[in-house]
Parts: sequence; structure tokens; C-alpha cells
Amino acid sequence: MLEAINIVWFKRDLRTNDHAPLLKASQHKLPVLPIYVVEPIYWKTECSSRKHWHYIHDCLVDLNDELSNLGQPLIIQVGDVVDIFTQIKLKFNIENI
Repeated sequence: MLEAINIVWFKRDLRTNDHAPLLKASQHKLPVLPIYVVEPIYWKTECSSRKHWHYIHDCLVDLNDELSNLGQPLIIQVGDVVDIFTQIKLKFNIENI
């Protein structure tokens, strides 16, 4: 039987303060897997830039520090979101995202 977990998928809101999904997930008795997915397709679009990536990178470093202080570092994956969540589902019973 696979271990049950809750996933907090950080996509745009890259902070821990006043983060409703993180709060809700932490109120359950299940482990929380905080994840950020770097989507290569997005970073090839015209609306993305190196400057934007540097900003995101800095936010992810801060987010990882904050989450590590809470007991679970940020998991960063690169690829298609559907593929990544499919791989996680093979290892865990995902209760909530």
C-alpha cells in the first residue's frame, strides 16, 4: 500500500505566509509534499525572459529556506506537469493537491 500524502503545488504564489493551500494541507495528519515544477514549454514562450527566471529562482531559494525551516524542503522538478504528477502517483497515494 502506498503512503498517503497531500501535495502543495507552488506555481505562482511562491511564499509560505498567508498561503491558504499550505495552511489547509498542514492541518491534515498526512505528510505534505511541497513541489514546484519548472515547465520548459513555458520558458520557451515570448512572455518569459531571463530576468523573469532570475526572479523566480530567487523566490524559489527563499521558499525552500522557509519550507526547510518548517520541516520539509521544496521539491523542484523539471518537465511536463502531467508526467511529473504521474510519476509521483506511482510512489504515493495522493489525497489532495
